[in-house]
Amino acid sequence: MFNAVLVIAAATTISAILVAIFLKDDKKAKLETSEEEKFHFGDVKTLIKNPMLWIFSIVILSGYTLYSSTTYFTPYLTNVIGVSPEESGIFSIIRTYIFMLLAPVGGYLADKVFKSTSKWFMVAFSVLAVFFISVLFIPEGANPLFVSIFTLLPGAFGLALYGVVFSIIGEAKIPVAVTGTAVGIASIIGYTPDLFMSAMFGTWLDKFGNGGYTYIFLFLAGIGFLGLIASSLIRRKCKINDKDCDITQTI
Repeated sequence: MFNAVLVIAAATTISAILVAIFLKDDKKAKLETSEEEKFHFGDVKTLIKNPMLWIFSIVILSGYTLYSSTTYFTPYLTNVIGVSPEESGIFSIIRTYIFMLLAPVGGYLADKVFKSTSKWFMVAFSVLAVFFISVLFIPEGANPLFVSIFTLLPGAFGLALYGVVFSIIGEAKIPVAVTGTAVGIASIIGYTPDLFMSAMFGTWLDKFGNGGYTYIFLFLAGIGFLGLIASSLIRRKCKINDKDCDITQTI
């Protein structure tokens, strides 16, 4: 634990140094900022009344929930499919860490392929919902290797989506002056699953045994559809307010 804390401290220090070196204050841009574009505390009240803030927060919550919940495939493979803990652990490492390399792929898909973060999210949330539902139809006696590989797909899409989840704020048309406040509020809401989800999933597993995974995957499929609806609303808002909505705006 002591060494782990040292690594975290070192990484934070290095990050601070890199920010100081490579992120320079744009004084010219500051001078050109009009009085209307500057942050005022009164804007927070207006922001809270903006429905796009709450829809944006739902997107964050949905993306984080699906990304973080793919870890439940590890005990699922061991307890339900019969994969050994060692083999399941290997797939967990791939799903949790190696797939982090897919975050830039998610950004590329949003920018170059779909030319819109909301359109990419609509596809990704739909695919993730289908994946979680599909797990429920895996027959008994299915090939463990095939099932293990299949469980990598939600992890891949989940990380490709979550890696750029905050970039959809541009299409939500939240004023630039309160972007930081919006992200802060959305983060509080978006990460609330950490407060209840593990306990809820654990209760289902304790009560229903392996049958609890059915409830878990149905819940996650529902979250996927929730993210799809929220992304669709942001897409609709963007199209109404901006003819160039297909040009992705990121922070």
